[in-house]
Amino acid sequence: AFNLGCLYREEGDCDRAMHFYEQASNQGDAEAAFSLGLMHQGNGSTDFAMQWHKRAMELGCRDAINTLGSLYEAQCDNNKAIELFDLARRQGCIRGTRNLAQLMQKLGDKDKASQYYKDCATSGDLFSLVNLYGMDHGRKLDTYGIGDCVEVQGLKSDQGKRFNGKGG
Repeated sequence: AFNLGCLYREEGDCDRAMHFYEQASNQGDAEAAFSLGLMHQGNGSTDFAMQWHKRAMELGCRDAINTLGSLYEAQCDNNKAIELFDLARRQGCIRGTRNLAQLMQKLGDKDKASQYYKDCATSGDLFSLVNLYGMDHGRKLDTYGIGDCVEVQGLKSDQGKRFNGKGG
């Protein structure tokens, strides 16, 4: 059912895609529930999106945890967003960790934001590295020399090579 949902979505038949995603979700397919959440989110149906992302989360989709956190953040429920981003972080979701860092930065907790950005950057997340560099230099996202960012942050030289394109 999930593959049929993907096929219909690719062809632009959203009604049929949603039908098959729902069928697959009812059979325990986390990706189908997540796809339904994304489709409802894209249509502006936040309540339905949240419902399906919660279902996907229950079925084990960690991307749904992060996405649900973003929806709560958009509704200004920062406590719930932090809870979900932290859960995603503990499950190894880099985007969830980065979103947690960004929210901590927005809320003024520079120490936690910095730690979460560092966690992401050492895992190879370029966006977090740039955010960390900008945070340490009082700037928002901008174009920086990535090698400079790595050097300033004191990351291992092999990580710097990976970030600036001069190595594996």
